[in-house]
Amino acid sequence: MPNTTDKPPDAQAALELAAVSLLRRTLGYGQATCDRMFDGTPPPRQVNFFAAVWGDNSRGTLGQRTNLSEIFGLYVTLTVRVQGAPDRWVQQRDRLAHEAQAILDTLAPDARDYRVIQAANTLAGFRSAGQPGGPPGWVLGLCFGGMDPIQEKMADWIAADPATAEGVQALAQTLKFVGAQRLRSWDSVGTSR
Repeated sequence: MPNTTDKPPDAQAALELAAVSLLRRTLGYGQATCDRMFDGTPPPRQVNFFAAVWGDNSRGTLGQRTNLSEIFGLYVTLTVRVQGAPDRWVQQRDRLAHEAQAILDTLAPDARDYRVIQAANTLAGFRSAGQPGGPPGWVLGLCFGGMDPIQEKMADWIAADPATAEGVQALAQTLKFVGAQRLRSWDSVGTSR
């Protein structure tokens, strides 16, 4: 089997990796509290807080005839374990709100400063707009696309033993970031990058 460890990540993975790196660097999250995941589910271990950065591989387009204009996005799902009776969950809800605001304040500026997409271009080996060499990369940054309501999650969400953990075990909320635009010329279409 060929060694693929030296291959740069694909476009979606690079966008997610760049977001994880920025969140870790800016907010002081470690790998135990922030990482790429398949979906919003935190890793199977006991955690009090986790930020899952993920994408669903969907893409949009502007439907241009002169080039392929792909629109990417990503999600950040926050999970906070609940403790005590439901009337005491306000503290966990407040923590969720605080972390959501910090993530919004960190990733939303990409719409104007391009920190995330510039890092993603570098990770994927793409060129930035107006730069020579490499496959074309993103030209527009992520924008805040909304935030889902808080959801109550059961034991399976945090990989707790359902036999010993009854009822709601965590609160989760997903932030959406959309609109990262990548332009590719038609002659680059058909390549895997």
